[in-house]
Amino acid sequence: MSSIQSQIREQVSLAPEGRVFGYDALPSYRQAPVAVVKAISRLVEAGQLKRLRKGQFYKPRRGVLGEVPLKDSEKLRPFLYRAGHRVGYITGLSLYNRLGLTTQLPRVVTLAHGGSANSMELKTFSVRMITARAPVLECNVPALELLDALKDIRRIPDTTPQVVLEQLMARIDKLDNSGTSRLIDLAVDYYPPMVRALLGLILETGGWAGFQRLEASLNPVTRYKVPLDPEVWPLSRKWRFG
Repeated sequence: MSSIQSQIREQVSLAPEGRVFGYDALPSYRQAPVAVVKAISRLVEAGQLKRLRKGQFYKPRRGVLGEVPLKDSEKLRPFLYRAGHRVGYITGLSLYNRLGLTTQLPRVVTLAHGGSANSMELKTFSVRMITARAPVLECNVPALELLDALKDIRRIPDTTPQVVLEQLMARIDKLDNSGTSRLIDLAVDYYPPMVRALLGLILETGGWAGFQRLEASLNPVTRYKVPLDPEVWPLSRKWRFG
């Protein structure tokens, strides 16, 4: 036990302040889980660690005026990463605000992950967990964020679908070929027809390759109720919007 205690003390001393971690971040947890739990509990009792919630801890950061409150982004870290691997990502209004698509900031943060849907209350905000449409891998997240915005294009507040589409096109324009290919792959494999049609419209309008695959995945007679000005988006009628 004393050996585990000293190992945990050393690991905690090297941990960055204000960074949330769980038992799975400690190398000795698999070998001696009971001893690690007891060691962490002693550090919490001593004030060297704070407990965020069951199984989640952080080393408090001290400022000139005392302890600095934990950042909201750190409170979300355990839901986004597990054992160093990405398992979830922020979507919904929080994402659309960060992308500059809306000015609204929600109190409920929506997270997409590989598990089942549920919700919980934190001290300063609520978390709503939804099941991700596609595998949540670090390399997939940028594409999933853009595809989610296309999926919700009619429900993003304080804007219009046309404005959102223009803003997303500007972001897609910055992707390299592999990023665009990943976007198309995920759209075809996991997202509904309207999203595939919107992405196809963006790609063909911008002169990028790959829109043919999206077009081939669609029913040729289905129409999509997304109001777009054909003078701004001349190809919108070809993609059956309106």
